[in-house]
Amino acid sequence: MVSNAEMPWSGRRLYDADYPAALKEIEQQVRQLRAKGAKRVVVAGQSMGSNAAVAYASSGFDLDRLVILSPGHFPEGSMGRRLTSSLERARRMVAENRAAEAESFDDINQGKQRTIKMTASTYVSYFDPDGLGAITKNVRKLSKVVPVLLVIGTTDPFYPESRAMFDSTPPHPLSRYVVLESDHFNVPKVVSTEFLKWLDSLGP
Repeated sequence: MVSNAEMPWSGRRLYDADYPAALKEIEQQVRQLRAKGAKRVVVAGQSMGSNAAVAYASSGFDLDRLVILSPGHFPEGSMGRRLTSSLERARRMVAENRAAEAESFDDINQGKQRTIKMTASTYVSYFDPDGLGAITKNVRKLSKVVPVLLVIGTTDPFYPESRAMFDSTPPHPLSRYVVLESDHFNVPKVVSTEFLKWLDSLGP
C-alpha cells in the first residue's frame, strides 16, 4: 500500500501550510495506511520530502522505517546563511504579532534563488536553522531507532557530506547508505532496485 499525497512545498501549493501542519498531513496518511491493515510503515521522501521525512521521524510521530533520497533543504548550512535577511524579517514580523501576514521571502532550491509569498510564521517554521527543517541536526535525534536507507547521487551537490549525515543517524544493523550514478533530481528514477532489495532485507 502506498500513499503519495501532494505536500505543502509542491510547485502548486508553495508553502501554503507551516511545517508542523505538514507533519500532521503525513501523520494522517500514516493513520490511513494503518487503518487499511498496514503492519509496518515506511516514511520516504526525496529532496525537500526527505527533509520532511526526517522531521517527522525526529518529532515523535509513528513510523517503522525511514528513507532519505537526495537530502535537500539545509537552513542550518550555507543556504540558510544566504537567506538571513528574509529570516530576520520574518522573525521580526512574528515578534510584532504579524505572524499571519503574508509577504515575499527568499528561497533557494538547488542553488537557484527565488521569491515565494507566504506568512511570516510559515517561513520561520521551514527556515529556522535550529527548527524542523534542520535535517543534518534532526537526523541525529530520531524519536526511535529505526532502519534508515539514505540514497545519494554521485553528482548531487550534497554527496560529499552525505556519508557523515548517514553515520550520524542512530545505529541500526539494517540501515544502509547507497550511492548511485545520478544527479539530485533523478535518484527516484534509478533507486527502485536498491529500494526493493532493502525492503526485502527487513523481512515480513
